[in-house]
Amino acid sequence: MFELMQIEKLLLVDFRSCAQVTLEPGPGINVLVGGNAQGKSTLLEAVYLLATSRSPRAGKDVELIRWGQEFATASVEVLREDRGEVGVEVSLSRTDRRVMRVNGVRRPRVADVVGQLNAVLFTTADLDIIRGEPSLRRRFLNLEISQVSPQYCHALLKYRRILEQRNRLLKSLRDCGGSVETLDAWNEQLIAVGARMMERRRTFTQDLGRHAQRIYQEIAGAGEDLEVRYLPSFPIEAGEDIASLFRSRLEEVRQDELARGITLIGPHRDDLGFQVKGTDVRVFGSQGQQRSV
Repeated sequence: MFELMQIEKLLLVDFRSCAQVTLEPGPGINVLVGGNAQGKSTLLEAVYLLATSRSPRAGKDVELIRWGQEFATASVEVLREDRGEVGVEVSLSRTDRRVMRVNGVRRPRVADVVGQLNAVLFTTADLDIIRGEPSLRRRFLNLEISQVSPQYCHALLKYRRILEQRNRLLKSLRDCGGSVETLDAWNEQLIAVGARMMERRRTFTQDLGRHAQRIYQEIAGAGEDLEVRYLPSFPIEAGEDIASLFRSRLEEVRQDELARGITLIGPHRDDLGFQVKGTDVRVFGSQGQQRSV
């Protein structure tokens, strides 16, 4: 379920080109108007950073600090329909790690921050979600689901740690040998967490597809049918147990994984598909169809 939210105040200090800016949006739709390099994109970037802990443009935190300054802060006050008011703040430094706070309390874990404020940012770069690599679509899934499900965010972080350890073991077995049975413990952890993620992705994609179909028809016309499909790394039929399928597939690809030293199936290999009238939009869609999707 999505929760209605309204930003009551956004404050930036030495963030990008903004020495100090306070924005208090009104209810409903707000439009930012101004010349080039006046900070419109910076305001949106700050909101997205506070919502997801990620900048859509900067690769490093120091890129967000105003030239000549050592520190920068961005904070937001949000009124939420169900959970009441919340304040989120991020403090950036050229020498230390960032600090994020919720209602003034330091939160070292990303999962404790993501979801306090929900935001969807659309830029020209987002066209790559349609026509780019699968990793971009997985990133889209992870960011959107994490904002509405803290449990998914926790599972994602845990899955990445398990995957890293399992890949290390596979490389060690490939290069140095050893007992293959040591994989079994990591397999079960990978299955337990990965199956939950895949089920959540499948449910999210079904909900997304229903909303996307309706909106796409309003844009493109009733004759254009959009289908959003979850494409897991192994086939899953309706009603089948994901964990059992995952376990079977791991057994089938074990020799290939040992030879290559890497995990070949799981949520880290999932994808999303977009079809208009049965045609893959990524490969065959026009630029107009890709932008509409």
